[in-house]
Amino acid sequence: MKSGTLKNISSVLSFLGKGFTKLNLFVFSRLFFSLKDNLILDYLYRHYSDFIANWYGKYKEDVPKFKLPPIWVCWLQGEEFAPVVVKKCINSIRNHAGNHPVIIISEKNINEFVSMPDSIMDNVNNGIITRTGFSDILRAALLACYGGLWVDSTFYFSQDIPEEYFSYPIFSAGRQPEPWHRRMVCISHYRWTGSFLGTNSLNNILFCFLRDFFFEYEKRDGIFIDYLLIDYIIHIAYEKLPDVKKQIDNIPYNNIGLHKLFHAMNNKFNEIIARKMLLGDTKVFKLSYKRKWKDKASDGSYTFFHYFINGYSDIFR
Repeated sequence: MKSGTLKNISSVLSFLGKGFTKLNLFVFSRLFFSLKDNLILDYLYRHYSDFIANWYGKYKEDVPKFKLPPIWVCWLQGEEFAPVVVKKCINSIRNHAGNHPVIIISEKNINEFVSMPDSIMDNVNNGIITRTGFSDILRAALLACYGGLWVDSTFYFSQDIPEEYFSYPIFSAGRQPEPWHRRMVCISHYRWTGSFLGTNSLNNILFCFLRDFFFEYEKRDGIFIDYLLIDYIIHIAYEKLPDVKKQIDNIPYNNIGLHKLFHAMNNKFNEIIARKMLLGDTKVFKLSYKRKWKDKASDGSYTFFHYFINGYSDIFR
């Protein structure tokens, strides 16, 4: 099966899985998602068995971290052209980063930090790799080279970023026990979140493997066979590299309410609920700039989104 064909099949299976999930028919959604996972993993294992088998022998062990690991955020078009939700999220990262440098990656400054193979840049310029796919490759390269935290531009921090996040060989936001109704829905099984990853070292084994796999993948295939290809590669590292499994399994449960603000945005604002949600154990929230949020609820009162954009006391700054 060619990668383009697999991509089309993967898209259909994802569509069906999401449809049954919305209908709360989780038995059927798990069926389609599991089928998709098996097809993609079988393809990757068969086509990259040589790369996987030989990679560890070329790996150089990690080295100590920077004194103040950076926080990486990416908006390729440039921060000034980002949607308002993204700008608000980036500002929250800066406001809660402490002394950690926040580096905004754009098309203009990529070459200051990493050098990408010509094959990858050609595929980006030709539209074979989307901006989202390129950002997946970019985060692997940056974390392998510099360490720190990669935070997607749609994460909103309501509290200071704990120093603990910078202390693990591998860290990821939102690790939690897999909810029963979401079992088998995503290949990460809530062990990691590909959009929020970090490491306390340079040349960390996971991010070196992830970077090198992406580079090899672009030589052989080019087109991403799935939107979440990064998660499938991490899963392969988890299964094949014992150190990666150990480091991921040692990530503590954190930010269980990662998606609560997303689901509350169109609701009528309630200060008690807002304080409990935003000033509690969950310190970071995943949002979206693609969702059309409402400024007012059905009764004419302001929504959470309104105050998210315009500010409210010490809750939304």
